[in-house]
Amino acid sequence: MPCESAYLEPTHQEIISSELCRHITYLNEKLEIKTPKWIEQGGEDHYGCPGKIEALERLLIKRIFILTPKQKEKLIYNGREKRARSLADWWDAYKERALDEKKEKVKRKRKEIRAQKILKKLRKDEIKIIRDYFKNSIRD
Repeated sequence: MPCESAYLEPTHQEIISSELCRHITYLNEKLEIKTPKWIEQGGEDHYGCPGKIEALERLLIKRIFILTPKQKEKLIYNGREKRARSLADWWDAYKERALDEKKEKVKRKRKEIRAQKILKKLRKDEIKIIRDYFKNSIRD
């Protein structure tokens, strides 16, 4: 009977961190920057460094932002190189995610401004009634 080893599969976070480590290692190699050993190992390991995803992402973004347009074309958007294509896919997805987050932030700010305008029109006793209503409805 075959062994069920699904529990050994890397988690989503581990896959992401391993991918980030590989992208950083790739860029560092191309830019002739020494890659820390733990990042190299994270890229070679299926399980990566899941506790350091935010730091890895910040480092990769920092690396990409310092690239000149020519370097970006050569190192990220080079369709002939597999690692460059993978990095380009990640970078495009990151930019899309960042844009969505920015739109959501703007939307929340607009709602907040609208709510402030509405609250300014209310009397203090009306605001108290609304607060009491919501406090009681949360408890129920």
